[in-house]
Amino acid sequence: MNDHPEFLNLNIIEKCTHVIPISEGWSGDLKFQLVTDQESYLLRLTEKDLLAKKKEQFNALLPLRELGLPVSTPLDFGICQYRGQDYCYTLLSWVPGQNAGDALRGMAADSQYKLGYQAGKILKALHSIPIARQHQELNWDLYFNRKLDRNIRVSGDCVIKCVGRDKIISYIESNRHLLMERPVSFHHGDYHIGNMLVHNQQELGIIDFNRQDHGDPWEEFNRITWCAKLSPPFATGRINGYFDDVVPGAFFRLLALYIASNQLSSLPWALQFGQEQVNVMLAEIESVLASYDNFSKFIPDWYLGEFDS
Repeated sequence: MNDHPEFLNLNIIEKCTHVIPISEGWSGDLKFQLVTDQESYLLRLTEKDLLAKKKEQFNALLPLRELGLPVSTPLDFGICQYRGQDYCYTLLSWVPGQNAGDALRGMAADSQYKLGYQAGKILKALHSIPIARQHQELNWDLYFNRKLDRNIRVSGDCVIKCVGRDKIISYIESNRHLLMERPVSFHHGDYHIGNMLVHNQQELGIIDFNRQDHGDPWEEFNRITWCAKLSPPFATGRINGYFDDVVPGAFFRLLALYIASNQLSSLPWALQFGQEQVNVMLAEIESVLASYDNFSKFIPDWYLGEFDS
């Protein structure tokens, strides 16, 4: 018997003892924790108009099942009704744990570092997922240079001016050549502390592949500043874990380029969400400029090197 009549054409709903709405996150999806007698699941409902895009995304995530990683994996996809409206649904495994940002605040620095190291290892494994030929053939140099040009343009047109914009652009123009001949891999798409959970104070889990895409694997570090702001040991662990403690010399120069690009696009993005989010991004830009000394250097202050606990 279906004890949740607001859902129709969703088989698993008949096994659910509880359906718990989830409000966190930036996407327009409706999200629910589905609880059965045996386990929990994550249900995402998306506007039916996005069916083709969400189906493609579901298929791209299927290899996650084979990796054995602590990540949210795809289980089922289809069309259902919720409160009389048609949606495409994605059913995913449930990743237990506490918001990583909250968990890290109460931990010793060495524990933060170890979790960051796990984050780096998991990311490296995600980047090993085979990708379709059409993505392999992406000309990253051309693609990202166009993105840089667009970010420079929209930041110049923005009614709120980016502090240090001239310094940021100067670094970008001096380092575009680093984009040449970069490989392309699977991307989580939004890999930072806000999409990570900590279980039992020692196990990291990764959620929200909703922005999954493809690109230079090192670009996936472009949101690490949000990790570093809360925990330099965690951010340092992410880098060291990814590279097995041997970080290539070119990595930090290219990371600085990707982070510089993000600063230019952050204010135009934030404007659509109001002044509070604009203030968040203004503070973030100031923090990034400080850690890179106005982009006069490419290894940020928050990177601790060979971490000594």
